[in-house]
Amino acid sequence: MKLITNLIGCILLFLSCSGSAPSSKPDKSELTLTTSMKDSDVKEPYLYTVKNNRYDFGTIKEDKIDVIPIDIEIGNSGNSPLVIQKADVSCGRISIEYPKAPVLPGKTAMIHIAVNTKGQKGYFNKTVFLKSNAANDVELIRITGQIK
Repeated sequence: MKLITNLIGCILLFLSCSGSAPSSKPDKSELTLTTSMKDSDVKEPYLYTVKNNRYDFGTIKEDKIDVIPIDIEIGNSGNSPLVIQKADVSCGRISIEYPKAPVLPGKTAMIHIAVNTKGQKGYFNKTVFLKSNAANDVELIRITGQIK
């Protein structure tokens, strides 16, 4: 009896959901967009890495270097303070220090990255993700090389 009741319920549900589409499309002149934001409310600081966001260290001898230091200057060319909200790394062999204080318009700051290569062999491809309040809110920095 439960099976028949469930089956009838499923059929009724299916039939009630299979209504036909509206016969007429709305005219584009009937659609309006209303916003309350003024141009002065738009804040677009811009985060960038100087020169490039890719670092290829080529071939590194295993016993020559344990840590690869990378210093990157970032700048704010926008109209409001740039805040780096978060820095994520693709693996535990990367450490990063970034400014916690806002970078004011027209100013620069430094990001310090250290890649620990001790005990590692072969090719590596590491990524640092910087999340900010900028128009380009996520910036990727790629670090590659080979340890022999």
